[in-house]
Amino acid sequence: MTEQESEPLRLLAEETGRQLEDANFGFSLLLPGDDESLGERAMALGEWCHSFLVGLGLGEGIEVSDESVQEVLADLTQISKVSSQPEDCTTEEDEASYAELVEYVRVAVLMVNEQWRFPGTPSSEAPPFCTKVLKN
Repeated sequence: MTEQESEPLRLLAEETGRQLEDANFGFSLLLPGDDESLGERAMALGEWCHSFLVGLGLGEGIEVSDESVQEVLADLTQISKVSSQPEDCTTEEDEASYAELVEYVRVAVLMVNEQWRFPGTPSSEAPPFCTKVLKN
């Protein structure tokens, strides 16, 4: 891959790092917008979770000893298995459930990031969020 071809990925990694370091928890998931069907957005969220878990698995020496992080990763694994049909997702309640799920995943990623970056450090003592990827 040439430098020109990899530039969008580098920019995405930098922006993600900035969002993870944001003291106001400004991290957001890169998902389809509300103009897509709820079924398509739900499938994309499942794929996002799957990719996140694969990325964690590729990380060097990542140990997950914190029980709450283990629970979150188990939840993300379940979310990654989502399957829906467009006719299954039609009500306002479905939309609200999807929004809650996206927020759960967003906060879960922030928690995993903090635990990964600063293992064994209570949240109140951890420095601002940052990513290991951009530090290497």
